[in-house]
Amino acid sequence: MAAVITALTVGLGLALSAQAQEPTLPLDTTGRQQQALLGTVRPLPDPGAPELGLVFFGDQGTGRGAQLQVARAVHEHCLDHRCDLVALLGDNINPHGARSAEDPQWQRKFELPYRELDLPFLAALGNHDRQLGTQAQLDYSQRSERWQMPSRYYETTNGPVQIFVLDTGDFDGVQRRWLRRGLRHSSATWKLVYGHHPYLSYGQHGSDPALQRKLRPVRRHADLYLAGHDHDQQVLQDPRGPLLVVMGSGGSPVREVAEGPETLYAASSHGFGWLLLSQDHGRLEVLDAQGRLRFELDLDPTPPGCTGPGCPPSAR
Repeated sequence: MAAVITALTVGLGLALSAQAQEPTLPLDTTGRQQQALLGTVRPLPDPGAPELGLVFFGDQGTGRGAQLQVARAVHEHCLDHRCDLVALLGDNINPHGARSAEDPQWQRKFELPYRELDLPFLAALGNHDRQLGTQAQLDYSQRSERWQMPSRYYETTNGPVQIFVLDTGDFDGVQRRWLRRGLRHSSATWKLVYGHHPYLSYGQHGSDPALQRKLRPVRRHADLYLAGHDHDQQVLQDPRGPLLVVMGSGGSPVREVAEGPETLYAASSHGFGWLLLSQDHGRLEVLDAQGRLRFELDLDPTPPGCTGPGCPPSAR
């Protein structure tokens, strides 16, 4: 299900140790046994609020100047904008991930940069997070008041938004069935999905046809898909799927980005995205590392039975 774009504004733009073993989720056609093994996200203070504000970015975990600059800009933005949570799009601890939940990198690359942001951080795994094993990032959820990664992939509902966080680096059939079932049965106004890898991109890594096939449930049923991996900022309208936002701009060195027919905005820039989603309206903003607004987009939820060009293929 794709959101309906109602207005947009563009600013300046294009412009090692053994890996820990994780439990294997059993194949279960009902999904009940699998869901019981997935971790649970700690609820927000007001999970039934009529709107949800979230900040998002990825490829941030360097501990260096660009990450600190983006973190300061996020803090300033959230002083006068609604921010309920931060969505981390992967590559959280660069360049090889964390060795354990006690690894000193947690302080340099997460706790200190974001010390002024008293918000839950809902994290997805990136390819660089896997090199020393993923267990450290799962375990850190038990040590941190803010960091949340209860499972390799998980979901949570807050107000009008149901969020599905994916492990796109190990997107197997079990995860795909879990995602398809969750999206099909969701009654949320907004179905927001994010993972590290984009399936459509004009950045250095480019589009991923194999992932595009695997993420068919996203293309058919989601309103928004967020990703990192390419170190740039992109807003793309998938003609057969959701609005796709690449925001791999949280701290790693930025790279060149091109434009394609689906491009609404592209910039080789550090920065972050912000979404405000309510029952009847949505707003996307893309900001640079100084907190300056570079692109904005107004969105309306797709109405039931929609048959227009902004609707999913299954509704046409």
